[in-house]
Amino acid sequence: MRDILTRLELLEASRRQDPLILLCVDGAGNQKNMTVSEMLQSDYFGFARVASGSSLKDLDTLLRAFHDKAIQATKGGVYDG
Repeated sequence: MRDILTRLELLEASRRQDPLILLCVDGAGNQKNMTVSEMLQSDYFGFARVASGSSLKDLDTLLRAFHDKAIQATKGGVYDG
């Protein structure tokens, strides 16, 4: 019974997803680590790279934001995030 519980705990731990931490850059070139939601609510929309994390939900949110920004750019509008 103990082996089954240990195996379940290991499987559960492997499925946990840490939030994405992004390295972002503002217009002045300042860099800052922040979550996806923090980036979208700030003026640091210059995304440089993913520093850590594994959340697919956060990745979807990030990709959706860049998709919306690209659509706005093709229409000549200003992205209002």
